[in-house]
Amino acid sequence: MTPVARIGELAGVKAGVSAGHRRVCLGALILAIAAAGCETAPPSTSPAPLPPPKAPAPPAQPVPLAPAPAAPPPGGPPGAPAHPAAPSPPSSPSSPPPAARYPQIKPGDYRYATAGGATRYYGLHVPTGYDGTRALPVVIVLHGRGGSAVTANTFGFSENADRDGFFAVYPEAVPPARMWFTGLEVGPHSADDVAYVRQLLAELSDLVYVDPRRIYAVGYSNGGTLAAHLAGALPGRIAAVATVDANIAIRDRKGVLTTVAKPAQPVSALFIHGRLDHASPYAGGPSPVLGGNNAVGARDGVSWWAEAMGCNATPKSVRHGETERLVYADCRDNVTVQLTSYGGGHDWPKTLPLDTAQAPRPADYILDFFSGTGDFKRRPTLPFNAARREP
Repeated sequence: MTPVARIGELAGVKAGVSAGHRRVCLGALILAIAAAGCETAPPSTSPAPLPPPKAPAPPAQPVPLAPAPAAPPPGGPPGAPAHPAAPSPPSSPSSPPPAARYPQIKPGDYRYATAGGATRYYGLHVPTGYDGTRALPVVIVLHGRGGSAVTANTFGFSENADRDGFFAVYPEAVPPARMWFTGLEVGPHSADDVAYVRQLLAELSDLVYVDPRRIYAVGYSNGGTLAAHLAGALPGRIAAVATVDANIAIRDRKGVLTTVAKPAQPVSALFIHGRLDHASPYAGGPSPVLGGNNAVGARDGVSWWAEAMGCNATPKSVRHGETERLVYADCRDNVTVQLTSYGGGHDWPKTLPLDTAQAPRPADYILDFFSGTGDFKRRPTLPFNAARREP
C-alpha cells in the first residue's frame, strides 16, 4: 500500500477526493498507477518479449502534518496478568525476516486511503527508529465531533510514539458532520465506523509490523465513545481503552438505557472527565448534543463498565489536589478500571492537575496507564511496551 499523498499535499484537498487516476490498459490487462500513464502492448502475431523488470519506486517521504479542511463546528468545543510481549516470528530459509515482508516506510507522518467500499482516510505516524524488524504496539487516536486526524494529532501521541516506540493512528469520521457512530448518537447513521476501523487495522498490518495483541484505543468526546465501543465491537482486538470527556451510556426520554458495546472479555479502561463539562455532563442529564436524550453521569457510566469487568462495586477514592481518582479493584483477569476527574470543562486539557512535581499531559498519563507505570501499579490487560522503563 502506498500513501494517497503526503499530508502536506492534502492540506487543500477536500475529503471527497477521488481515489482514481487509474487507467486500464486493455492490451496488457494491467492496472497501473504511475505518473507517466499506462503502457500498452503493440499488436503482434507472435509473443512479445518480456520487458526488463523496473526498479522499485522509492518509498514515500514523510512530511509535517498540515491543517485539514474546515469542518462544521462541533457540538462541544473545538492491570492484568503480566504476559510477555508478542515475540517476533522466527526466521527460516522459507520465511523472510520481518523487514523483508513490509514496505520500506521511513519514520514520519503519512495519510492513507482504505481499500474497498467508500474511500476513507486515516493518518499514520511511524515512530523514529522503526525498521520493520520488531513488532510495535498501535495506539488509535480518535478525534471529537467535527474534528479530523490533524485535530487528533495535536493531542501529543506522535511525540510519545517517537519516545516509546509505537504506531500512532489517526482515523477520520465522515464529513461533513465528522461524527462517529456507535448507537448513542442522534439521527441516522451515515457510516459503519466499526467496519472502517476493522478494515484500517487489517490494512495497517500489511503496511507495518504490528503487534496484534497490543492495540489500544484513545478518544476525545464523541471519539472517546467510539474508543470504548470498539472494545466490545471488536472482540479480542483492543487491549485497553482511554477516553476524555466521553459518554458511554445514555437514557432516552422514557428512561431506556443504551450503552456502548459490552466487551465479551475484560478490558482495562481509563476514563478522564472534567467535572464542569457541559456537552458530556459529569453528573449526567441533558446535553446539547444528545437531541433530548440524557447523558448517564461519568460515575454511573464507569460503574457500569466496572460491573461488566467483575470489579468490586465500591471504588477506592484517591485525591490529588482538585483531581480525584476512583479506582476499581479485584476485576476479572486483573484488569484495571479507573475514573480520573478534575475541575475542567469539555476540552482536551493541556495537563492534568495532579499533586506531582510536573503536571502530566493527558497523553503521558494515558500511556502510563497502558504500560502500568507511574500511578498505575496494576498492569492493564497487556503490557504496553516491554522496553519502556518506569522513571
